[in-house]
Amino acid sequence: MAALAGQGAPAAGPRTAQRLRAVVLGPRGGGTTRRRASDAFRFGFAVVVVAVSIPVMRANSAFELGIVHALNPPPPAIRWLVTAAYWLGSAGVIACLAVLGLLVPRLAVVRRIAVTAVATWAVCALLSAVLGPTAGRPSTDALAGVDTSFPVTQLAVTIAVAVTALPYLSRPVHRLMSFLIAVAAIAAVIDGSALPVNAVSSIAIGWGIATVLHLAVGSPLGLPSAEEVAERVADLRVTVDAIARAPLQVWGLEKFVGLDASGKTIELSVYGRDASDARALAKLWRFCFYRDSGPTLILDRIQQVEHEAYLTFMAGRAGVLVPEVLAVGRFGPSRDAAIVSKLPSGPALSRADAGAVLDGTLDELLDTVLRLREAGIAHGALGLETILLSAEGVCLRDFRSASSSAPAGRLDGDLAAVLAAMAIRVGIERTAAAASRVLDTGTARGALVHLQRSALDPVTVSSLRRHKGLLPELRTAVARATGIEVPKLGEADQLAKPCVRHRHPDRHLGRHRRARGCFGVP
Repeated sequence: MAALAGQGAPAAGPRTAQRLRAVVLGPRGGGTTRRRASDAFRFGFAVVVVAVSIPVMRANSAFELGIVHALNPPPPAIRWLVTAAYWLGSAGVIACLAVLGLLVPRLAVVRRIAVTAVATWAVCALLSAVLGPTAGRPSTDALAGVDTSFPVTQLAVTIAVAVTALPYLSRPVHRLMSFLIAVAAIAAVIDGSALPVNAVSSIAIGWGIATVLHLAVGSPLGLPSAEEVAERVADLRVTVDAIARAPLQVWGLEKFVGLDASGKTIELSVYGRDASDARALAKLWRFCFYRDSGPTLILDRIQQVEHEAYLTFMAGRAGVLVPEVLAVGRFGPSRDAAIVSKLPSGPALSRADAGAVLDGTLDELLDTVLRLREAGIAHGALGLETILLSAEGVCLRDFRSASSSAPAGRLDGDLAAVLAAMAIRVGIERTAAAASRVLDTGTARGALVHLQRSALDPVTVSSLRRHKGLLPELRTAVARATGIEVPKLGEADQLAKPCVRHRHPDRHLGRHRRARGCFGVP
């Protein structure tokens, strides 16, 4: 028995260490880092906050003074508690993150923390020298006993260190540190160590410096590696072998492929912390430049995988061949959200042999998209990688950008995207011939109105760089094959909104606008 206990101890030790590590640190993700467009957005936002705060500080607004007088000074009995909260949420957080950084391999976090802290201190010193110790805030008796200096270096360095280190940490530790920093910022105002606008602006400075570092060298994905997925996929009550990272990745997701017991291909999509950023920025982009801002914005990751599973099921009920959804839920110590599905055997359209793709397969692909249209489902990302040509038929996958009860503009955009993908793979003439066999004139016209880069998925757009002039030639060929005139392209900001005055469906916008001079507004 003693011998057996001795044999079990070494095995239990690593498992215990892994559990403890999972409590403190985030997924290793194979050590991969990535530069994120969202960090550029955050940096721009930080710059705007700092720029706006300077004239606000110089104005000495009555609102800010009112906040100071309401909070400062604290009652003498709890002053020590306020001071302790300030130092715990600033210097204490820096020390704690530095210690936790020692757990990360190769001291990557410790080095980044040191660089960020020094850079933030230098920027604060530079701003103080350029703007003056109070950034031009006029002195007043109303702020007697309050530190009016700007920037508040202690807060700026704290937030910079935190933003640098937190991507390496688990969500519970992330939330704890964020809470402590928020308490420190409030305590600084109560204690008189900072003014409200000074504190907010200083936090923006530290945040901006940290995002610059992330843009320069990247930050962890916050997603599990293939090894970590293999260890924890049983939490989803599925068995997957030979799990490996998929060659083609999507921002906000980490995609893996594996095999089930029968050798069928299994795909796992793990939604990471960038999933919300990706959807929010895409929504913002479309909101600014298009009348149709796209599918409903969903920020919660478990709701995102549930949304993808739901639209996949609904597409299947509409008679479309789709992957079989095996599981949806959270797994692993970090409780990442994932969807697991079984793919039919067959290559993606991007890897299919053009000569082996029969005309009947092209017709079936267009019929499949028409079935989605009849069900009111817009896929939103049809292209060379989301179309599979299997022995069972044409399969559509990756419904994460799909929407139900979709407006006609999105449905036409799906058809336009499929025509472009077909033309890239099998040529313009065969695509036009398939369109003439399957599409009626109204449907073809609606697709051609939307046949432009803004309606295509990123993989298809990337392929167009090797096919200059393909879209105009395709529009001409499809129009000739279906017996219609080449319709005018819908303007980018008018593609998806029907005319309010005349109440016509937007697939007829091109013809209607030429006839009545309508531009989709009352």
